[in-house]
Amino acid sequence: MSLAKKLAWLTGVQILTRVFSIGLGVFLVYQVLHYLDPSNFGRYSLVLSIIQIVVTVADLGLYLIATKEIAGKDHGTSSKYFSSIITFRILSSALFLFVLLATIPFLSYDRTVKLGLVFTSLMIISLSMNQVLMSIFQKHHRTNSLAVIELLAKAAMVVFTQLSIMYGLGIYYLLQALSVATLLQTVALLVLAYRQIPFSFEISKESLRNVAKQAWPLALSVIFTTVFFRGDSLALSWLRPVRDVGIYNASFRILETLSGFPILFVGLVLPYLASTYSEKNLVGFRHYFTRAFDAVIVITLPMITTFIVLSQPIINFIAGPEYHDSAHLLQILMIGTGLLYFIALPAHAITLIGKQKLMMYFYLGAALVASLGYYFFIPRYGYWAAAWVVVVAQLIVFLSSQGIIWYSTGALPRFVTFLKSLIGCVIMGIVMSKLTMPFWVVAMIGGGVYGACVVALGVIPFHELRSWMRVQKEEGV
Repeated sequence: MSLAKKLAWLTGVQILTRVFSIGLGVFLVYQVLHYLDPSNFGRYSLVLSIIQIVVTVADLGLYLIATKEIAGKDHGTSSKYFSSIITFRILSSALFLFVLLATIPFLSYDRTVKLGLVFTSLMIISLSMNQVLMSIFQKHHRTNSLAVIELLAKAAMVVFTQLSIMYGLGIYYLLQALSVATLLQTVALLVLAYRQIPFSFEISKESLRNVAKQAWPLALSVIFTTVFFRGDSLALSWLRPVRDVGIYNASFRILETLSGFPILFVGLVLPYLASTYSEKNLVGFRHYFTRAFDAVIVITLPMITTFIVLSQPIINFIAGPEYHDSAHLLQILMIGTGLLYFIALPAHAITLIGKQKLMMYFYLGAALVASLGYYFFIPRYGYWAAAWVVVVAQLIVFLSSQGIIWYSTGALPRFVTFLKSLIGCVIMGIVMSKLTMPFWVVAMIGGGVYGACVVALGVIPFHELRSWMRVQKEEGV
C-alpha cells in the first residue's frame, strides 16, 4: 500500500476512535463536574495537574529519543535499545515518585489534596510507561491498536467513575478510578508492545551514555514547557482560592480530552520524517512535513471555530450554571489548544533534526514569560490572566519551533491551505451562529458546512478524496 493510502487509512481509523475517545472523555468531565462543587473540583483537578507535571518532567525526553532511535534500526538493535529506554524511564519515574511522596507533607495544600496525591501517586509509573511504549506502535505503524486501547481505557474510567458516584464514595475514589483504568491500559500496552519488539528491563552503560547525552537538553526543554503548559493550575492554587482552580479547570479538562490527538497523528508521520532526514532527503522531508501540517490545519481550525461559537451551550450542558465564567475561558483556552496542535509537528521534528539544544532556549524564554505573567497578573485578574498567558507562551513556542524547522530544512506550512481553511471556518461560524438547535446538532451541521467548503475550495482535492475513500483495511495495514 502506498504511503498516502496507508496514512489515509490510519488517520481515518485514528479519527474515528479518537472521536469516541473524546466523547467518553467529555462525559467523564461531565460526571465529575455534576458530582463535585467548584471548590472540590478544583482540588480534584489540582491533584491531577500535579501528577501530570511529575509524569511530564520524569519523561526527560525519553519518548522522543525512543521514537527517533528505533525508527530506522533492525529488530535486534531496536529491542536492545528500547530495553534500556524503558528501564531508564521506570527508574526516573520511581525517583520522581519518591520525591513527590517525600514532599507531600510539606505542601501548603489542604488534607484532601495531600491524600489525593498519595492515592494517585502510582499513576506516575503507569502513565510514564504508557508514554514511552507509544514509540513501538509508531515504529510498526500500529497506532490504530494504540488508539483502541486508549478508547477502552477511557471507557473503564467512565465506568469506574460512575460506580464511585452511584455509591457516593467521594473524591478519593474518583481519583482511584483513574488510577485503576490507567494501570489496565499499561498492562495491555505492555503485552502488545512486547509482541512487536521483545524487550527486557535492563540497561547497558553504552546505551545509558547515549540516552543521557541526548536527554539533557530535552529534559530541560520539558521542564521549561511544563512551566507554561501545566503551571497555570499550580499558579492559580498558590495565588487564588481553590474555587478559581475549579472554574478554570472546568474548561481546561474539557479541552484536555482533545490534546492527545496531535500526538497520535504526528506519530504516523515521525518515522517517515526520521528516515528521510537520516538519508539527507530534504525534499522528501519537506513533502511529508507540509502534507502532515496541511492535515493539522484542516482539523484544527474548525475545532477552534466550534468551541468559540458554541462555548456557552457546551459549558451549560457539561458543567452547569455554577461555571458561567468557564464558557469565556473555554474560548480563550481553545486558542491555546489549537496552538498546541500546531506545535506538535515542528516540536517533534526538531528532535529528529538534532536541534533540541537550540529549541531549549526558546522554551526557556516561553517559561520566563509565563512565570512573570502568572506572578504579576493572576493576583489581579485571576483565571483570565492564566488563560491568556498560556496562549502567549504557546504562540512563542510555535513561532520559534517552526522558525527552526524552516531555517534548517526549508519546510513550511502552506499558507494557502491555512487561508482556504480559514474561509471555510468563517462560513461555518456564520452558519452555526444563526442556528438555535441543540449545540451538538449545530456542531454537526457546522462540520458538514466546513467539509463542503474545504472540498469546494480545493483544500482536499476531489480526486484525492475519492482515492482515500477506496482505501480498505484488508489491503494490509
